[in-house]
Amino acid sequence: RSTTVTGVQTCALPISEDFVTRYRETALKPNQLVQEILIPIPPVGSRQVFLKRGSRKALTLSRVSLAVYLELERNTVRTLRFAAGSMSPIPRRLKRTEEALIGRTLDDAFIEKASALAAEEISPRRQTAYRKKITGNLVRRFLEGIASLNP
Repeated sequence: RSTTVTGVQTCALPISEDFVTRYRETALKPNQLVQEILIPIPPVGSRQVFLKRGSRKALTLSRVSLAVYLELERNTVRTLRFAAGSMSPIPRRLKRTEEALIGRTLDDAFIEKASALAAEEISPRRQTAYRKKITGNLVRRFLEGIASLNP
């Protein structure tokens, strides 16, 4: 959630995938600015990660980026969010992938399905095959790391 300022009035505006509307454009009106952004503390045991891949280590621009949020309950996925960036004008949630995986058990088959679904769902503007493969690999890397912590 963010608080915006309009003149001397303030209002709360939820941060969602609708906040960033286009490249370098937001849902803010011309006379508004963001005063603060409040980020809730995630529950104990939840996992979050931001991964990116560029052309080389010295390059700070990413060709593929992925943010992931995961909550497990007895090795079953309770909450899962993927956001892919660097492939379209604005970051995109992978909602079809998320919906297909909620309620499933985190195991090897889950990891392969998640990797394949994420790679299939993204629609990069350029270097399509490369970016799809890297996105799937980043999903796999994150989930394999979580699975190794939850045998």
